[in-house]
Amino acid sequence: MEIVLERSQVVELRLDLHKQGISIGDDLNLVVNDQDQFILYFEPKRTIWSRFFYKLVPKVFGQLHPNDAEHLTKYLQNASKIRVKVVDTVPKHLSADNTDVAYISVWVKS
Repeated sequence: MEIVLERSQVVELRLDLHKQGISIGDDLNLVVNDQDQFILYFEPKRTIWSRFFYKLVPKVFGQLHPNDAEHLTKYLQNASKIRVKVVDTVPKHLSADNTDVAYISVWVKS
């Protein structure tokens, strides 16, 4: 696997990091929509309660920055496997503007 994006900030973050239990090392899914936007999805962790009471569906996590998406497009043409991981988070209670911030890395296997 070759690292393509070492640390890229997620824009338009839609999930609360604390409430969803998102932490460093979590896997994300990357999907390109029809407007060439790179959308990131998070699959909630399975718990004993979720097996009985909740239907776990992937949730929209956010988007990849347009500049990083353009850089990544070159590598996706020959990629057989993609790995996206959360590499850093700043919860809202520690940020200056009271918003969550998340950073991801993207690995590609040709």
